[in-house]
Amino acid sequence: MTEPSPIELIFTPNFQTQLRRLAKRYRNVRADLKPLFDELESGNCPGDQISGTTYTVFKVRVKNRDIQKGKSSGYRVIYQRRDSICILLITLYSKSDESTLAAREILEIIDAFNKLNEPSDQGTQAMKVTIDIPDPLCQILINQAAQMQITPEQLIIQILNQHFQPATATTDTD
Repeated sequence: MTEPSPIELIFTPNFQTQLRRLAKRYRNVRADLKPLFDELESGNCPGDQISGTTYTVFKVRVKNRDIQKGKSSGYRVIYQRRDSICILLITLYSKSDESTLAAREILEIIDAFNKLNEPSDQGTQAMKVTIDIPDPLCQILINQAAQMQITPEQLIIQILNQHFQPATATTDTD
């Protein structure tokens, strides 16, 4: 059984659209990005941090082997380090198409993604909780979730549901 990646990569719709668009012109774009994805999944944060955003956002240069000009003329990948186990790939562009991306544009993409992924209030009530889990316990959760073939988040929800039942309303009839 292969060991699951400790870091989850999430792709915005913008990133996916740009990847499809670039794949039409550059047949090796996916192979060119694979080493970056592997590095991100291993926990590294390559590239330069982008200032001007309230998020931890990086820009990394990736060589485009279809044009044979090196990293400076290759792709730019913008990503956000959301937490210790999640990286959001925000956007991708070719340096030949676009010179730079303004911090405002990056924030708009992140905000649109966050809005798309907000829990809906229709029908069920959702609660977003952030839990700070010490690294040794986090590794135990990741390993246990992998054995059960579920995500660590699903495992935490199962544990919470087993140990914390919702309070039932009681009324006094005195």
